Amino acid sequence: MSTRVTRDAGDVDTGAAARPGSVPQPPAWGTVLAGQARLLARKKWKSLLVLLASAGLLVLLRFSDARSGEAVVSVVELLLASPLHVFAFLAAYGWAAGVWSDEGPGERAYHWSLPVTRPAHDLTRVGLGAVFFLVTGAAAVALWTLPVAALTGAITPGPVRALALVALLLLLGYLLGTVPALLSDHPARWSIGVFLGYAVGTGLLMEAAERWRWIGSVPRALASVWSGELGLRSAMFAPQQIAGYAEETVTSSPALALFLWLGLAASAVVALSFVHLERAKGAAG
Repeated sequence: MSTRVTRDAGDVDTGAAARPGSVPQPPAWGTVLAGQARLLARKKWKSLLVLLASAGLLVLLRFSDARSGEAVVSVVELLLASPLHVFAFLAAYGWAAGVWSDEGPGERAYHWSLPVTRPAHDLTRVGLGAVFFLVTGAAAVALWTLPVAALTGAITPGPVRALALVALLLLLGYLLGTVPALLSDHPARWSIGVFLGYAVGTGLLMEAAERWRWIGSVPRALASVWSGELGLRSAMFAPQQIAGYAEETVTSSPALALFLWLGLAASAVVALSFVHLERAKGAAG
């Protein structure tokens, strides 16, 4: 008899025979990877296909608008053009919550009985979620645009460098969305709450600074998180600016802003994978 773990840890078989006095050995990382891939494919494929089919349709609609003024349009240009690149960023952010749906901290007690370490499990899930989104996204866009390219020759993939920038934009949205997904049972609720709290709080502090000069540096520091030279807005628009499709210059250091926020988001995800966030079902979060 072998020891088998069938919870969402990845449906893995440790492969250790139950000999008297023997201790089951943890599965190899490749086994965990395969189990997590099966899990994501089985549980999340419908929501991912709906999301990406919508994205492909939007690309085509955007193409119909851009086509009127140009002979040939690239897919990259369509994806990085406003407002579609914002939709792509938010879609990646939302997909991160989908990867952990029904597995928030209140549903994650199975972490205590995993045959692998918590970081190995969580980071494998996070990495596979990103790969699923990028690969399926590329397939969805290709499915919508290849027939148009074959029939009219009016749409091309675009330069490889710009395609990499699209991937980095999606990866940024995905990693940022993973943080509340790991922290809370209700990541959408907390994301909206933090965004509104930040916007309203910063605005109120700006108003207060008109009366009390001594707090002037506080709202400016808060505002710079979004609109500063290296703020999140600069990181979101950096791929568009680097590729040459930006309507305005948001920052003079787009690459630095992009990789700074990618590093911050990735560091937060890695740190959270080492933290015991499990709690009793129904507890606040």
